[in-house]
Amino acid sequence: MTAACIEPTNSGGGGPYDAEVDAAPDVAVDVTSDTTPADAAPDTAPADVTPADVTPADVTPADATADAEPADVTPVDVATDTAPADVTVDAARADVTVDVAPADVATDAARVDATTDAATADVVTADVATDAARLDAAVDASPVDAAVDAPPADVPTGPSVELWLLRVGDGTAALTNSATPLLIERRASNGGAMLGASINLPIAASGANRPIALSGTATSEGSLTRSANGRFVTLAGYAAVPGTATVATSAADVVPRVVARVGADGSIDTSTTLGGTFSANNVRGAVTVDGESFWVAGTAASGALGGVQYALRGGASAPVSIIATPSNVRSVNIFGGQLYGASSTTNFYGLFVAGTGTPTATATGTLLPGFSSASGPSPYGFTLLDRDPAVAGVDTAYVADDRAVASGGGVQRWTLVAGTWTLGATFNTGITSGVRGLTAWAEGANVAVAAVTAETPSRVVIYRDVPGATPGAATVVSTAPTNTHYRGVALAPTL
Repeated sequence: MTAACIEPTNSGGGGPYDAEVDAAPDVAVDVTSDTTPADAAPDTAPADVTPADVTPADVTPADATADAEPADVTPVDVATDTAPADVTVDAARADVTVDVAPADVATDAARVDATTDAATADVVTADVATDAARLDAAVDASPVDAAVDAPPADVPTGPSVELWLLRVGDGTAALTNSATPLLIERRASNGGAMLGASINLPIAASGANRPIALSGTATSEGSLTRSANGRFVTLAGYAAVPGTATVATSAADVVPRVVARVGADGSIDTSTTLGGTFSANNVRGAVTVDGESFWVAGTAASGALGGVQYALRGGASAPVSIIATPSNVRSVNIFGGQLYGASSTTNFYGLFVAGTGTPTATATGTLLPGFSSASGPSPYGFTLLDRDPAVAGVDTAYVADDRAVASGGGVQRWTLVAGTWTLGATFNTGITSGVRGLTAWAEGANVAVAAVTAETPSRVVIYRDVPGATPGAATVVSTAPTNTHYRGVALAPTL
């Protein structure tokens, strides 16, 4: 059986919690949690709020009572998975991360037009409105290239491939919980050299295309995936102009959620909005087979639709709720023609299969055998590969876990043994926190894994899994410049 080389999405983990609180003094609280709607205290945020994870992520629950689960931020400098004494934590693992935005964050009245653009024109435009001034700002001239580590002599290397790195922020101002511009860096996996100009995602409407942004501090957002046919990468965000306040808790009828499809040629389509789904909470990622329809992951306030939604490009029809349980999903991806997801919420602390194939109607989410139904693990991005010719279909999983290194955070390798997935190794040498974004590919008998760390500053690192060898140290592809944060990583699409 040939080795499938399929790439994941994208997902610090100060612990197994998933409550994102983007709390700016005297402004709306940005809370996201991987719990069921009833699990969050009424005054923290809408129930079932999945924490809007933080970039200054080294903060565990603060001043919040929550029945939340794994927080989307694993503190880099906190060597404990316990919550502060002033936080009530139940068995469901409330991990509230506080995104403290400057007190001068104004509630930006310049909200994006809530009208869901019905235009279904085939928008694959490269000329979307972008701020030319921020093109490559603080990227190519940043200290990133200087911080790239060459692989140690004893670390095996394979052929260099092109990686696309989703970055939040242009470096000009500190990250807050307001809408923050995005760009995609194109880098070599070996050495991290830039392989062309960065791709700036639109910050204003242009025709049927919408702006797309993420919260600067909600680190559970920003999963990046390559399409099943290899021609696109996709992500999900908010149709908001930069500076729009507390986007992660904004109502979807005010700030619609939107999918971005980026082609190998750099063309951008942000015409797909998602109706009232993922309202008042995090939208996290999207995956597609061919760029014409999307499966989108995230969570929502109580009474709104989260989980996994299915939408046609251009918003030709209302989204369809595919997976309602779990209602809080961190990432989705497609391997071997099957839709999978990652979650860290009640009864789903691992990878799950979403129905059969790539469902377009309501389906059931089923935890893969061997992954935990009890709190503890904190999975984000993942890749499934077919490595064993004796096992039909995918048999090896690489999973990002953003817990503290001492608690099991890092890149996990799982293998399918007699029908059950078994954790075989965790790669975390050379990093100080867990990881969130992840992609992996075969290099002959070895496998290379690229992951985005939950550190501050975040880094994109490479591990190489060599059969029979002890997990080695990470090599660095890139370190995020000041006032920016890496979120997702994917193999570059091809024409």
